[in-house]
Amino acid sequence: MSIWNAIVDAIVMKIFRGVEPTESALKNFKKNFNVLNDFIGNNKYVAGNELTIADLSYLATISTLAINDYKDLDEFPNVKNWFFRVQKELPYFDDVNGKVPELWKQHSSANK
Repeated sequence: MSIWNAIVDAIVMKIFRGVEPTESALKNFKKNFNVLNDFIGNNKYVAGNELTIADLSYLATISTLAINDYKDLDEFPNVKNWFFRVQKELPYFDDVNGKVPELWKQHSSANK
């Protein structure tokens, strides 16, 4: 949940409400993503070398960053590599979550 809250406070609020993130929100975003980046490290998945529910949860949550074309992941190479690699590995990803990026973009365009 800390990743979701960090995304909402630092990214989503700006796009949907025009509210600039506070310095604290930006620091929290970076802190949470640095922890995840370090946690993934050289592992294949979030919690090691086997796919777990953690991967599925993070995939769904981080998909919201489609709103900024995932540019917010640029500072976190382990997260970025994991995110794009794992969704390609999951044959059901597009059925379950593949439309989320486009829906976020449509929703944000409607709120501008």
